[in-house]
Amino acid sequence: MRPLRIAAALSLAAATGAGAMACAVGQGNGYVIGSIVLPACNKDLSNYDMQANFFAGEASGNQLEIRIQQGGGTQEYADSLTILVHDVQGTLSKINASTDHEVTYDVQLPKLPGSEPWLPSPEVEMTLSLRGTCGQPVYSAGDQALLVLHGISGKITFAHMFNGDINTRDTNAKRIDGEFLGAGVRLVDPREGDASVPDSQRTQYGNITGKFSFFYQRGGPAQSFP
Repeated sequence: MRPLRIAAALSLAAATGAGAMACAVGQGNGYVIGSIVLPACNKDLSNYDMQANFFAGEASGNQLEIRIQQGGGTQEYADSLTILVHDVQGTLSKINASTDHEVTYDVQLPKLPGSEPWLPSPEVEMTLSLRGTCGQPVYSAGDQALLVLHGISGKITFAHMFNGDINTRDTNAKRIDGEFLGAGVRLVDPREGDASVPDSQRTQYGNITGKFSFFYQRGGPAQSFP
């Protein structure tokens, strides 16, 4: 999994409306649900519900990494979904220029070993960790590596995006709203083969859908990111 960037002490918090101030670190509205078949897990995930209740993120330059999670603990011990937006300013510009005030991206795998160097990086990446549901109570090297899956296809739409200014006093400029609905995001394990394996031939381990809404807030995080 791509490491989180600790460029500054940042956190995300939610509010009940566009003009309300954030009330507590990690609060937000949203869900992650789906149908997953994972042989490495001895749980029935056919009606998976993360029961997400914690929303946090880290900004670095023009990137934003969002974490949706069950509980506020570290990722080694909880189910979590990480969404990496590579171009915050570009996303914000597209939302503002759109007649319906939103922008939709394809969810894609990160560039894999063996990829042609001229291929562009994906605009949005998504990674699901199932360590809370399927992992060991204490993370160890013996845990199943397959408990972390990556989005390979599907659409994610942003209706609001943090403006990138961590010092802004404009609450509306801190709002982040998004959803990945419809057919959902297809999940695979990119370690099964390299960049030469066509996406259509990768083993699918399920699909997830979800929504999220919260406000970005600068401050001390409830939990330091692993």
